[in-house]
Amino acid sequence: MKVSIIGGGVTGLVAAYKLSKKGYKVTVFESSYFLGGQASVINLDGSKIERGYHHLFRNDIDIIELIDELNLSNSLKWYKSSVGMYSDKKLFPFSTPKDLLNYKPISLLNRFKLGLISLYLKRQTKWKKYENITAQNWIKKYAGNEIYYKVWGPLLKAKFGFFYKKVNMSWFWSKMITRFASRNKKGEEILGYLINSFDELIEELVKRIEKNGGKILLNSKVVSITEVSNKIDYIKYENSNIEKKIKKDIVVATIPNYELK
Repeated sequence: MKVSIIGGGVTGLVAAYKLSKKGYKVTVFESSYFLGGQASVINLDGSKIERGYHHLFRNDIDIIELIDELNLSNSLKWYKSSVGMYSDKKLFPFSTPKDLLNYKPISLLNRFKLGLISLYLKRQTKWKKYENITAQNWIKKYAGNEIYYKVWGPLLKAKFGFFYKKVNMSWFWSKMITRFASRNKKGEEILGYLINSFDELIEELVKRIEKNGGKILLNSKVVSITEVSNKIDYIKYENSNIEKKIKKDIVVATIPNYELK
């Protein structure tokens, strides 16, 4: 079967690799001139630097297993986190419980409250109860305005930009679970990095996809998908301002939902 994968980010490339390995005839369509999406890199004075900061947590089992499958395990190194929070024109360490207690932009009472709320979320197992409320509203209700505006609010805005007020609380809960899972017995956060950048992963996926007979098309934006009798017939894409059509059986979209109109 012929499969079109829209989007050449890590998700799209992994999907292409997995499907091509099973014998599907895969074509990846990427609208940009580079692959990797948010994990892509730029060349800075001969060194590959990621466009956006990325790391792995200890419980990112699927991608850790993928790295092992691609024989890249020797490149995955784990380091103690050195995250900081910038507030009131000062940079505060923000990696351990001790750092939290010393975080002076919020009151001492709210420092303890922030720690207790974090521990509470860590112990929750039913994410569905958070589906009907935004992270912003939940935090303001249970943590208060100072904690929201001085800690979690700026982080949500930095990550999601225009959409930060719409972020679902279930996502925020999942991130708390993930961060706690990556802490050692001392409470220190341990994060994983590919020492040769995530481009090493991207390049290896591309090599495997092409070895399996898959194709990757850059500068190729999918503009429409045509169905006949509720089945995919063909997709239309732009390349060098020229529209082209290609017959396909299955389409896998890994782009943001708002791009699918």
